[in-house]
Amino acid sequence: MLEKLVGFCLRWPWLVVTLTLALTGGGAYLTAERFAIDTDTNHLFASTIPWRHNEAELYRQFPQLDDLIVAVIDGKTPEIAEDAAKRLSAALADKKPISRSWRPEDDDFFKSNGMLFLGVDEIKRTTATLIAQKGVLQPLTEDPTLRGLVGALIGNMREIGESKRGNALFAAALDEINGAFVKTLAHEPAKVSWEKMLSGGEAPPDKPAAAADAADTRRIVLIKPLIDYSSLQPGADAIALVREVAAKLDLDDAHGVRLRLTGQVPLADDEFATISENMGLNLTLTLGVVTLILFAALRSPKLILAVLATLLAGLALTAGLGIMLLGRFNMISVAFAALFIGLGVDFGIQFATRYRQERHALRGGADDIDQALLGAARNIGGSLTLAAVSLLAGFFCFLPTDFRGVSELGLIAGFGMIIAYLATLTFLPALVKLLHPAAEHLPIETASLAGIDHWIAGHRPLVIVGALVLTLCGAPFLAHLTFDSNPMNLRSQKVESVATFLDLARNPQTAPNTIEILTPSLAAAREMAEQVAKLPQVDHVVTIDALLPKDQDEKLPAIENAAFQLRHVFAPSVKPAPSDAETVVALQMAAHTLRGEGQAPATTADPRLADPRFARTPAGRRAAAAALAAQAQRSVPVKTPPEHVVRFANTLDALAKADPETRDRAQLAAFSDLDRLLKDLRLALGAKRVTPEALPENLARDWISAEGVYRVEVFPKGDSNDRKVMTAFGAALSKLAPNASGPPIVVAQAGDTVVRAFEHAGVYSFVAIFLILVVALRNPKHVALTLGPLLLAGVLSLEAADMLHLSLNFANIIALPLMFAVGVAFHIYYVIAWRKGVVDVLASSLTRAIFFSALTTGTAFGSLIFSSHPGTASMGELLGVSLFFTLLAAFVVVPAFLGPPPTRSDEKPAP
Repeated sequence: MLEKLVGFCLRWPWLVVTLTLALTGGGAYLTAERFAIDTDTNHLFASTIPWRHNEAELYRQFPQLDDLIVAVIDGKTPEIAEDAAKRLSAALADKKPISRSWRPEDDDFFKSNGMLFLGVDEIKRTTATLIAQKGVLQPLTEDPTLRGLVGALIGNMREIGESKRGNALFAAALDEINGAFVKTLAHEPAKVSWEKMLSGGEAPPDKPAAAADAADTRRIVLIKPLIDYSSLQPGADAIALVREVAAKLDLDDAHGVRLRLTGQVPLADDEFATISENMGLNLTLTLGVVTLILFAALRSPKLILAVLATLLAGLALTAGLGIMLLGRFNMISVAFAALFIGLGVDFGIQFATRYRQERHALRGGADDIDQALLGAARNIGGSLTLAAVSLLAGFFCFLPTDFRGVSELGLIAGFGMIIAYLATLTFLPALVKLLHPAAEHLPIETASLAGIDHWIAGHRPLVIVGALVLTLCGAPFLAHLTFDSNPMNLRSQKVESVATFLDLARNPQTAPNTIEILTPSLAAAREMAEQVAKLPQVDHVVTIDALLPKDQDEKLPAIENAAFQLRHVFAPSVKPAPSDAETVVALQMAAHTLRGEGQAPATTADPRLADPRFARTPAGRRAAAAALAAQAQRSVPVKTPPEHVVRFANTLDALAKADPETRDRAQLAAFSDLDRLLKDLRLALGAKRVTPEALPENLARDWISAEGVYRVEVFPKGDSNDRKVMTAFGAALSKLAPNASGPPIVVAQAGDTVVRAFEHAGVYSFVAIFLILVVALRNPKHVALTLGPLLLAGVLSLEAADMLHLSLNFANIIALPLMFAVGVAFHIYYVIAWRKGVVDVLASSLTRAIFFSALTTGTAFGSLIFSSHPGTASMGELLGVSLFFTLLAAFVVVPAFLGPPPTRSDEKPAP
């Protein structure tokens, strides 16, 4: 039948070539016009899986948790970080493709009631600190100028006396102000961090307990973009917009801000960018090397052209068929191209090599090409058919699994094997006839390998026992082989989104790998939170109760007392601003006082100051300031000042000598943030009793869905990205709450789904291929000889992988069915040839074809090792290891297993 098919193609070569090219053009056009890829990793698994159902229900109830961009802002000071986060969130609020931008801790609710979320002792300590600083704050609010600042500092220095803590805080304040003034003199952006100076190391009163303390310079903005999953980088437009807006707002290192993006959307986009990095260069080099290998195998440019054209035609047809069957590819099924090239080129090389052998045997003649092609079909066609059917069965066995990503890959790759097989027996012979390659004058076999054949034949027990012993020795490695289900380990840690994610994961307060539990009522949420909090794997639990402060009866009186004590700070009697000349005198006198230089310079009180009219003139104000400074100087004991005090005095002298514009900038740097801090303090000290009815809707909806479902968020203890921590955390929560969802559970159970899918598909494919071989070979012993070495090669590959510290993961596990398919094909070729009586198989043209086919496949997939994406690189590593043992089994173990060819009297000689 195959000879008749090839004969028809040889009689009508132009018809076959034209029809194939037309179908190829149709497949290419369909692929180009309708190509789409679903980059949503959630769709890689069947929605009926329990953990997928739980995840889908979570995002249905709380869609704001899914597909987020997390902007992590680190500022040089808390004020800079706060200001940057506010401006970024506000600027993104109404820009497409951003649907929402917000800061959970920046709501007006927390500004007004933030102090209530502190502990009772903490509130008492904080309010006491604020009241104690009244002597510093009130002069500053009454005279918010450089004159008032240096006056307050001098007064504070006098009050603290010999107090060690007071002097330490004073020194820190001087350093903070001095740093801002030095930057101002250097014409650099500067701002004094009053929150840092006044906090005394305590938590700021306007932050909830879950927020970072005053020294924390990190703020987080959550961004909900509109996602287009038909794009290879669904969030690219939204991410570009965020960076563009940040650039316009000067959120960069030059302005004391570091902006980094992470979250589901940047992680997915960066992963694709990493995979595609240098892809063009790697592909070009790989094609060049593959072309050289094909030339070494076929020795004819025309044959190489025919094989490559057949390969590309089959690839275009498979892609078009995939679009017709599925509508779009997923992140795994798009790998059908690599599978098709790796296996399709094997069919072409096998057929072309056999054609060369037949052509060489004919030694000339007008119809050499036709006879050689028919002979190739007759001698290799059966092996190709059996290999193609076995590959088809192997790939189709993934269809019934829950891992949709691989099941769709199996569907496309299975049909791809049919296309590659048919193209090899139709388009390739027709194209070879039309190209009319030159005659083959050199033998195809590699006679030098016959010695190895003879050695293996003479030492069969040694080879077989050696293979079994080697496999048994590697059994301990097989026992330790693990499946790394954490997708973060497949990503480059040099990428911004991954590095930022890992940074957040180290802190239990900001851990992104949390677990969410849905409960039907508030009582159920509280009960669940109480049970979960007892688990040793849990750091803390957050529910809507986190928005309801505890012990309000004890906290409110302390807050109200502080508000009363500081009432004049928030409503001061502001003094008239000094002139620039008066500011200069104040700065000079303050510097002189700080140095402890004894009596003030010879400046006496001007008698004209007794006249109120003179006192209101500029000259009178200067004279009054000089007199006050001299008086202040005389009130300070003379002593050797510390280095930081002298340094600040020198800075004040430099400011006094600078131009008025510089002094204006220094005043702005000193007081621009004080106004904001005082406003926040006034709001915080105006806290009122919080009741469930008083909660704002925008906060409540993060914990109560529109359907009345309550959310419980659980944070892990330790590094939430550590696989052991994540696995233990997910297992404990799943046992307690079967409907729980979140990355730790998804990662662990998705890994179980993948492993289970490959286990089932492996069993199904082994059984299917076993039955196919039983029907085709009609000899159980020959079937065992075909599959036995293949199983040894698979076991050795897994043992070697663990020995090389290469764990299985979502990416490289795809290498297993590929190498199983390659091994099945190779072993079938050998067994069929052996059944036909071929001796010295290593010296035959078949081994030459297998070697160059494996070399081509190894080059194509081995280039993946150089990928910037760790997951892709691990796939190349496992493919390389598997290919090595597959060839070792094919070239050494299979001949030893087979032994001498069988003699069968019932076989008719080939025509």
